[in-house]
Amino acid sequence: MPINALAVSDFRKQLSTAFLNSLKNNPLTLLSHSKPVAVVIDYQEYEAIQAELELLRERHFQTIAARLRETMKKRILGDTAGMMALSQLSEIFELKPCLGSDLDD
Repeated sequence: MPINALAVSDFRKQLSTAFLNSLKNNPLTLLSHSKPVAVVIDYQEYEAIQAELELLRERHFQTIAARLRETMKKRILGDTAGMMALSQLSEIFELKPCLGSDLDD
């Protein structure tokens, strides 16, 4: 009967290669006491997620900036109907005031 043999170093190489290749299609969720504690994903997928997140943050910031510019234009023109105090806006956006500043001035 022939013996099927594989060197430990080859086994490690094949195992790690197979493992890393499997991450390209399916992230691996690591569990501790049956609860998820970490997710292992392919690095290129991680980079793509980070780039998309940065794009979404930039779009969100641009939307807020555009609304703020519009509000400032209205206030300059004297239209204050329906405007909130800056302190109210800071609460909505969970902004922390700078020390020594008065948001409503």
